[in-house]
Amino acid sequence: MSTYVIPDTHGCLATLKHLLEDKLAVSKNDKLYFLGDFIDRGPLSAQLIDYLLSLKDKGFSIKPIKGNHEQILLDSMENKIDYKNWILNTGYLTIASYKSILGEMFEFPDDIPDRHVYFYKNLPHYIEVDNYLLVHRGFNYSAKEPLYDTNAMLWNRPEAVPHDFMPGTTIIHGHTPTPLNEIREAIQNPDNRLIPLDAGCVYAGTFDGIGYLVALELEKMELHWVNKMD
Repeated sequence: MSTYVIPDTHGCLATLKHLLEDKLAVSKNDKLYFLGDFIDRGPLSAQLIDYLLSLKDKGFSIKPIKGNHEQILLDSMENKIDYKNWILNTGYLTIASYKSILGEMFEFPDDIPDRHVYFYKNLPHYIEVDNYLLVHRGFNYSAKEPLYDTNAMLWNRPEAVPHDFMPGTTIIHGHTPTPLNEIREAIQNPDNRLIPLDAGCVYAGTFDGIGYLVALELEKMELHWVNKMD
């Protein structure tokens, strides 16, 4: 049994399937944790959500958390201004992915499948796994109760972990595209308590060192990765 942590997938379904099925050959005994941002920027957001739900239906252990893009979608369901901002922030690609499977008559948000709405609304903001805290972005260490400041978990810039914050715990986060060599250095540093894991899969070709979807195997602290395929 292995425990894998996988960061921002952003609609890169072919890449995710290659990572899980070919590179890792995951089984139902493995645990798969995801750091949010499943949608937007990439081509197949709706299809990627379907894929994760199908894996869960088959008995795979799927443990996702919420990213800021899922929150933007939820906000857009309630507010026209948020909707306009979401569309400008590549939400139009998510709309297109829903239209490709549900038809051109698809209307947001009324026609989003109930299972998808439930998925988005019930994502936790963080998950604690052994001596690790998994979060999309960061924590507000100055808050009286950092684990209750959910807005910070979606929007705060990751910062060095104060020595008095949950000693012995390492924080693993996504959101910020980080060159692969810097991710490896963060994992290999025994004194480091903050591990960035987003290797910028959807941004392949933008700058050196990114364009990979990674999975961190917690038992071995071993990094696995594949190139973007979408």
